[in-house]
Amino acid sequence: MDRARGPRPRPGRRLGRPPPGLGQGARARRRARQRSDRRAPRARRHPARQTPRHRRAQEGPGWRGPRAPRTAQASPRRRRPAHAVRRGHPARAHRDHARAHPLRTESPTVSESVSREALTRARRIVVKIGSRALAQDRTMPRKLAAQLAALVHAGKSPMLVSSGATALGMSRLGMTQKPTEIPLLQAAASAGQSILMRLYDEAFDQEGATCAQVLLTHGDLADRQRLNNARAALGALLDAKVVPIVNENDVVATEEIRFSDNDQLSAMVAPLVGAEALILLTDVDGVLDDDGNRIGVLDDLSRFHDRGSLTPGIGRGGMSSKVGAALKGRRSGAAVVIARATEPNIITRVLAGEDLGTYFPPKDQALRARHHWIAYTLRPVGDVLIDDGARAALEAQNSSLLPVGVLGVRGEFHIGDAIRILSIDGRVVARGLSRMSSLDVARAARKKGPELAQAIGVESAVVVHRDDLVLED
Repeated sequence: MDRARGPRPRPGRRLGRPPPGLGQGARARRRARQRSDRRAPRARRHPARQTPRHRRAQEGPGWRGPRAPRTAQASPRRRRPAHAVRRGHPARAHRDHARAHPLRTESPTVSESVSREALTRARRIVVKIGSRALAQDRTMPRKLAAQLAALVHAGKSPMLVSSGATALGMSRLGMTQKPTEIPLLQAAASAGQSILMRLYDEAFDQEGATCAQVLLTHGDLADRQRLNNARAALGALLDAKVVPIVNENDVVATEEIRFSDNDQLSAMVAPLVGAEALILLTDVDGVLDDDGNRIGVLDDLSRFHDRGSLTPGIGRGGMSSKVGAALKGRRSGAAVVIARATEPNIITRVLAGEDLGTYFPPKDQALRARHHWIAYTLRPVGDVLIDDGARAALEAQNSSLLPVGVLGVRGEFHIGDAIRILSIDGRVVARGLSRMSSLDVARAARKKGPELAQAIGVESAVVVHRDDLVLED
């Protein structure tokens, strides 16, 4: 065999001739059949002759079944326009995402006709009930238990944030007015918490469901390790189809370490469990405008007017607090509704998408749980004033805050403390975790390079890293 020319043909056959049994006519018929197969509809192709493109079309999520055979009367297949977006193109992915999430737009410009489809898709739901709503209807625990138990039986994971312990304790201890001394308030909360849980336990037991008591303080959520422990415990309860009944631990909480009210507690707990819906139940129809009419969808706070119940001596949170909690909740990616608690089957109907209460659509770009924790759970202990150049860099370029852009410091803080970043006019630009103490920030202000090294001993430093910084909404 000649290695340079390759193997020699077998005797009796010449290269280029058709296989035995196929003449020129048979070869022409074979080519014609192949051309016909390429023009044939997908449904008529033999599986052995399908190309990978046809197999992907049949197996992919967009496959709609075989096409009907073409007939002489059928209209010709339309060609794809020249401006059409090809499959896999980034513009098509953006369009598909917009179709899948119609409520989550870049701009929070919302009209009264916004769809509430996000509520119907929610699997984990946080419901908050206030003291005033509980005081209006003594059968409210049974009504709430019936609706929440139905959600559990439907495969969803609800959680209830309930006030009312202090009010029940005041009644049990014979108090006619809400005391102002902290020890008396703690005593009333201690006496009322057991009554409140007994009411819920009996109500859930009648519905064939189980509830569990969870008492939290602000310190539990501000400390990262205790926060993770609380997240794990709540997740285990929800996975076991148990409804957690969350309340603030008023017995050990003081003014310095307590939540402002349970509205804020619910907004902090929602991202903790990854809730897709937050329902704030109150004693009015929702957020009201200046004329006293219910606002169906709230996106412009200029339309907000606090006309909530002014019953003194029972609850701490008003409508302003609920709107603030709703804005925090929607930044975590949850759809939020403020509605009247005494409306029949209010939870079930809200989650069905009915036009009840005031709806806050979820933000398109939700904050990660850690960023939400930095922005809304941690309490800032100091402020840093920055110039316009640093403000523009933070807002437009998502950069870190450097000492050269700092004008001054207010308050005393240490490394790892939460601080606010203020513009020259006093507006809050961002919140974050400081990587320098207040003393070092004051020394390094307006300096860089050799001047910075002379002030604090290093030539480069970061006041707040961009990974620990959250811009104000």
